Amino acid sequence: MLNNADMPEVTVIGAGIVGVNIAVKLQKEGYSTTIIDKNQPAEGCSSGNAGIIAAYGVTPVSMPGLWKQVPKMLLDPVGPLSIRLQHVPNIVPWLYKFWRAGNRDVVEKTAAALATLVRSSLTDYQSITREAGLGHMIKPSPILAVYESKEQYEREHYVWELRKRNGVEWRFIHEDELRILE
Repeated sequence: MLNNADMPEVTVIGAGIVGVNIAVKLQKEGYSTTIIDKNQPAEGCSSGNAGIIAAYGVTPVSMPGLWKQVPKMLLDPVGPLSIRLQHVPNIVPWLYKFWRAGNRDVVEKTAAALATLVRSSLTDYQSITREAGLGHMIKPSPILAVYESKEQYEREHYVWELRKRNGVEWRFIHEDELRILE
C-alpha cells in the first residue's frame, strides 16, 4: 500500500453508489479521495430506484403469459406500454426476444441468476456505506405489496412462488393485519 503523500489526490465525480464504491476502493489502496456532485449523495442515478435496494427483485420483466396482456396495455392511454407505429419495424426483433425470454424455463434460469446478483445486495450496500461514513443512509425496511383483491393476488401466484424458490422470504397478510401495521 502506498503512502498518501506519494499518491496524488483523486477526485471522483458522482456521489451515487458507483462513485462511493470507487472512492472507497481508492482509499483502501492509499489514495486521498474527494467526491463531488452537484446534488446531495445518492440523488442522481442512484435515486431512480426510489431508494429501494430490491433484494426481492428476482423476477424478470418478461414472464409467462405477459404477451396476452399486451393488447390491453397498448389500448390503455395511461397504460405501461406505448409503441409508436413508426418504430414497430425496428422494435420487432427486440419484441421477439422479449417474448422468448418469457418462456417458463428461461424465466426460471433468469430468476436464479438474478437471485445470485441480489442475494447479498443489502448487506453489501450496508458495508460499503458504513466504510464511506454514510451508513446512516441505508435503512432496512420491509416492502409491502398491496392487491385490490385476493383474486388479483392469486393471479400473481407464480411470481410469489418464483421469489420463494429463489430465497425471497415473504408472507401473506390479511386486511385486518394490514390495518394494524398501518
